[in-house]
Amino acid sequence: MTGPYQAGLGDQSLGTSGKEAMATPIFKCVHASDLHLGQVFSGMDQMPVDFLDPLLDAPYLATESIFTAALTEDVDCVLLTGDVLSADELGPRSLVFLVEQCERLAVRGIPVYWALGGDDPPLRWQPASLLPDSVHRLGGKDREILHQLQNGTEIRLLGPSDQRAVVRPGDYPAVEDERISIALGYGSASQDALAELGYHYWALGGVHLRETLSRNPTIHYAGTPQGRSPADSGPRGCTLLEIDAEGLVQTSPIVTDAVRWNTFAVEVDSETSHEALYGMMQEQISRGLVDAASRPLLVTWKINGAGSLVRSLQTEEATARLLAQLNAVDHGGVSVWHVAVEVLRPAEYPAKWYEEETIRGEFLRSLQLVQQEGLSQADWEEHLPCGEEGAEVAARIARQEGIDPELAIKRAADLGVHLLSGEDH
Repeated sequence: MTGPYQAGLGDQSLGTSGKEAMATPIFKCVHASDLHLGQVFSGMDQMPVDFLDPLLDAPYLATESIFTAALTEDVDCVLLTGDVLSADELGPRSLVFLVEQCERLAVRGIPVYWALGGDDPPLRWQPASLLPDSVHRLGGKDREILHQLQNGTEIRLLGPSDQRAVVRPGDYPAVEDERISIALGYGSASQDALAELGYHYWALGGVHLRETLSRNPTIHYAGTPQGRSPADSGPRGCTLLEIDAEGLVQTSPIVTDAVRWNTFAVEVDSETSHEALYGMMQEQISRGLVDAASRPLLVTWKINGAGSLVRSLQTEEATARLLAQLNAVDHGGVSVWHVAVEVLRPAEYPAKWYEEETIRGEFLRSLQLVQQEGLSQADWEEHLPCGEEGAEVAARIARQEGIDPELAIKRAADLGVHLLSGEDH
């Protein structure tokens, strides 16, 4: 397998030095997290046959790209900050693959420092003996490493004390010397509390989106190298970390995902036709394909607005037809699959509608009551209109179980008003 390794531009921070420009780095590593080897994809009701192999291989291709980047950049080490393997979903392919990738680095004398996350196998894990000696799993009493550079400089690495999903400042003693110090952690973190401890870099995991909480010092989540669901929209990868002798830190993104998830939003109004909507969607797809650099693309759509077009897309049958139309397009050999279309329509109606002595007016007043009293979705049925319209709204509500209540009310209002207003609304 050959992964889609792609380096990006760097971001600098002051670390603890106060310098403004980076000199030649004395330490360079790749920081990665949330590999989730063995974890399956989610968020799709259907999977096309030509996507089956790419989806199965994507986590491994993305992980391979991490190790390829480490070799290409000739790094001093690799930092893995949690959720590398899932103890609940671990299969032979995942373990053998990880061993092979670590052995690639071991041949070049590049160690791996693995801070355990919530999903990782525990520290006392017998299969860990299969990993090369250059892999150090940090946790508990064995959480501190002094990594020696070729020039004799020591880099202090300190991992978490346990596998809880929170980075606790009390677990990390304050830095008291001039040695470059890097803390490895997993889970949610408090920027202000960590900044006071004097570490040059906080290598964090447990968050799928690449994010830098602070630049002085650098507190950084590398994100996941491969998205697994529509929630992981956009490029995914790992981070190249460089630190100079003065403690100045530079981070650069490395794109590694083998399959790209994207969520595109389209705004429509009362004048937008179906043909115009379709044209706007194709324009976004064209841009998405360029950004994805020929990667297979999985797309979720959010259509926002009002008017007859939005009303016509309120049913599952209508969105299914639109999805079928989109999925029938040939993109010149590049795999594109449209996963879902979500239609969001503002639940704002004329004030006089709420005062009507009609089924529609009664329905809107009932929804106001639901919002004011905070009733659970299970208690909504008694406030719905009788007949087929009420049954359809009830079925929609049942399918919304577990989502944000305000959004569920909004969707129920949209559908109910549409069904009760006739063709003129």
